[in-house]
Amino acid sequence: MVRPDAGYWAICLRKGIEFKACAGPSVALHLQEKPQKVAVFLDYEEGSVSFYNADAKTHIYTFTGCLYTEPLYPYLNPCLHDNGKNTAPLTICPVEVGTPAEINLAF
Repeated sequence: MVRPDAGYWAICLRKGIEFKACAGPSVALHLQEKPQKVAVFLDYEEGSVSFYNADAKTHIYTFTGCLYTEPLYPYLNPCLHDNGKNTAPLTICPVEVGTPAEINLAF
């Protein structure tokens, strides 16, 4: 299962329209627009994983109370082909590096 107690902090898109945080149980996310770029921020010391719409610079969801006891690895899953409905490529973009104050001000 994709949820924090199994070591996954994830958001997902279901049926092309329903965004959910896979929190076990799932949390419905009511977004103003469908994000084209999603930024993920890990605060290891605070124990949080946050997701943002990178273009609009809006918050999507934050998992808190995360405990990291092993190395962390990204897991990206663009899902099944779905009869040509999700054929856009998954692209990983670099993040501009700034001071923590600059990053906090961006969101």
